[in-house]
Amino acid sequence: MNTINNNNTHTVNKNTIDNTDAYQYDKYFFSLLPDEITQYLDQGPNQLSQCRYFRGSLTNEHVQKIAVRSLLRLRQDFECGIIRSYEEGQPKDIEALINTNDPLSTKDLAKLRAYMIARDKLTIWKFLATSLMLPSPITEQDWANFSLDSNSVIQFATGFEGWCKDNESSLLKINQLLLSSRGLTSLPDELRALKNLTNLNLNSNNFTFFPKIINKFKILDKLAFFNNSYLNTISTEINLSNLTSITLKSCNFDHFPSHILKSKFLNYLNLSENKLEYIPPQISDLDSLTDLNLSHNDLSELPSEIVKLEKLTSLQIINNEKLKLPKDFKWPPNLKVIPNG
Repeated sequence: MNTINNNNTHTVNKNTIDNTDAYQYDKYFFSLLPDEITQYLDQGPNQLSQCRYFRGSLTNEHVQKIAVRSLLRLRQDFECGIIRSYEEGQPKDIEALINTNDPLSTKDLAKLRAYMIARDKLTIWKFLATSLMLPSPITEQDWANFSLDSNSVIQFATGFEGWCKDNESSLLKINQLLLSSRGLTSLPDELRALKNLTNLNLNSNNFTFFPKIINKFKILDKLAFFNNSYLNTISTEINLSNLTSITLKSCNFDHFPSHILKSKFLNYLNLSENKLEYIPPQISDLDSLTDLNLSHNDLSELPSEIVKLEKLTSLQIINNEKLKLPKDFKWPPNLKVIPNG
């Protein structure tokens, strides 16, 4: 068994991400805007009179400009923060962008995003080669060239696809990919070459959405996104149906990710240290579940349907300060320890 394990940092032009991933990326920043602005953008100018945030003092055009400007500024702050965390120095054009206090244009933001995706690709490429004991794809001269401008980084990263094709037989031996603490915001589509991947660990990164490439891992069994503090949604286009273990501890979910309810083989689910206020009754659909961790959330109740989880042996609900259960609350029959909240 080959286990890929790394500990460093590092997403091109939106044209290189499929539409779903690009949409999910923007959706995260959209979700950070004030409700009044998102309501306006969702429902159109006719909602302006209902928008107490603006108190009717601004025109439709002004509101739209404020919303778009806010959205772009959120992206700018996020992307500049991620890039500053990269260990190696940045190209001069990127350095100039992340050090300015002025709002960046959409063109500049596209350049930052393209650079981030390329850096993600180089990081994964470099460590795959190292872990498989193959020659490093990036020389010292390459790194020197990268310091000139971001286009050199983006262009170099396009070579990852050819490298994956050349090393297809080696990549087929990998069944675990442990990419924790890399500063990643994306996974390149070239990873579809990992056809025997069963365990994907993306803990302590900077994902804002589940990469769609996950759908290409047909026998993936375990998926971990612990400590991705920007992650707050799962697209319905992501296939989680074959997973037996999902870890979403210390992310940013304030609603139960209902798409998980389609994971009929799931026996381990960790949603601790989020902001969950509600668990849907349909949790009982996860009838293979043996271990459920809901501790450190904002739950005030549990659904009575939880009693139907007959295989559940471990349920953790500590540090939900608002949680109040009736004395006759019925617990799953096979719990080893009755939780005390």
